[in-house]
Amino acid sequence: MNQKHVADLVVALLAVNSYPATLAWALLPRLRAAHLLDPAEVARKEAVDLVDGLRRAGYDRGGITDIVGPRLHALMVRIRAGGLDALDAAVAADDKSAARDLLLDVPGVGPRVFETAWLLLTSDTAE
Repeated sequence: MNQKHVADLVVALLAVNSYPATLAWALLPRLRAAHLLDPAEVARKEAVDLVDGLRRAGYDRGGITDIVGPRLHALMVRIRAGGLDALDAAVAADDKSAARDLLLDVPGVGPRVFETAWLLLTSDTAE
């Protein structure tokens, strides 16, 4: 899966409950350094370890971080298993409906996270 798309999805997942995507985007270097953008690495970890990693990377939102950790794990497990491989083609074809069908099936991705993800996925912004 396209690495920019992985980063876009992680940012969208973090940008919940009044946390702006711009703040989550600014954490990308620290998330990358902590290997939290690596689907294989994240899929191997326990959710509690991901929560700690998120906090060390600067995403410490109290109880929300405890909720986001397992969601990050579910997202990366899905990516690692190839369950989102069709997302790259959906983005390239500007097929929002196909992307929605793929992403709304991931635990923790609801309509708001999807809309943020779609904006990021379809932007020309490089990570």
